[in-house]
Amino acid sequence: QGSIAALRTGQTTLVPDISDELLVAVSYNEAHLQMMRALQPRSSVGVPIIVRGRTLGSIMLVMSESRR
Repeated sequence: QGSIAALRTGQTTLVPDISDELLVAVSYNEAHLQMMRALQPRSSVGVPIIVRGRTLGSIMLVMSESRR
């Protein structure tokens, strides 16, 4: 999901509601999971970086507490 999917597919990906189950699934370890829970992510979008028709990378933007 997120930036990896955007990188692989060249398409923007949206996660409108980040669940705790998703945080557990993408965590590297318990410390990483606790840090992500503390940030309280709500939604995310992964955007491919495409130059001249070639996907060079991606960026992930995450919304937190304020939902703005």
